[in-house]
Amino acid sequence: MVVKVVRLLLSYAVEAEYRKDNPAQRIKLSKLGEYRAWSDDECAAFEQRWAQGTMQRRAYDLAKYTGQRCGDLARMTRANCKDGSIKVVQQKTGAELWMRQHKDLIAELASVQHLSLLTTAKNAAFDSDSLRPASASIRAAVLRNP
Repeated sequence: MVVKVVRLLLSYAVEAEYRKDNPAQRIKLSKLGEYRAWSDDECAAFEQRWAQGTMQRRAYDLAKYTGQRCGDLARMTRANCKDGSIKVVQQKTGAELWMRQHKDLIAELASVQHLSLLTTAKNAAFDSDSLRPASASIRAAVLRNP
């Protein structure tokens, strides 16, 4: 998307004779895929399907209220929660963030007994490789059976 906008701007610059060429024309676009936000109906269906206290709802609330990637969600622990805030060191960028926790997220996390905030059915911590497909299958189940 950014490359397309830069191409457009530089094309204008060439037409207006501010530049002689458009170097953005030589940049190859990569196929990254698209992610869309959940609709209000999808969120409502998910919230109806999985009650508070379930791992699915906890993962949903963490994603909804922190906006973090699956890998970052999988690495969150109770030790990251302090005084109404939650800390994450982003795996992709290395950035350390402290975010205020939404009241619904605080309530959801209050019952967590395991060190990891997200655990499998066998009570083991998720890792980013296992959480991503699990979250995709959870979402697909909601969309099939609201």
